[in-house]
Amino acid sequence: MPTASNVNFTAGQAVANRVTVGVGTGGQIEVYNHAGTVNVDVDVDGYYTGAGGTGSYFVPITPVRLTDTRVPTNGMPIAANTSEGFDLFTTVSGIPTTATAVATNITVVPSGAPGYLTVYPCPTRRCRLPLM
Repeated sequence: MPTASNVNFTAGQAVANRVTVGVGTGGQIEVYNHAGTVNVDVDVDGYYTGAGGTGSYFVPITPVRLTDTRVPTNGMPIAANTSEGFDLFTTVSGIPTTATAVATNITVVPSGAPGYLTVYPCPTRRCRLPLM
């Protein structure tokens, strides 16, 4: 997991941030929550092709909500010091299995404690995926 945060927030604050993240093994990303229990929205609005550098192209898509953990069938709130995995390669997302990175908008829904989120590629096929 990276040591830098992507979204920093205070108690009761809703904060969104653009995060470009590599696609992990099996097409998953992981969202780590440092403190408190938070709900998170993950919206995807584009992806990158190629292995990075000069040969990569950004392909915009109509923004799609990958998850909103406030909806029980769409994931669970993320507890302190834990992470939740999200599958990018769904029929709804429009992200092809050849994508190497995605442009996301990560939003933390107001929580009771200050904290931060870190978003990163899931390094193995065994990332923790929410119950769907």
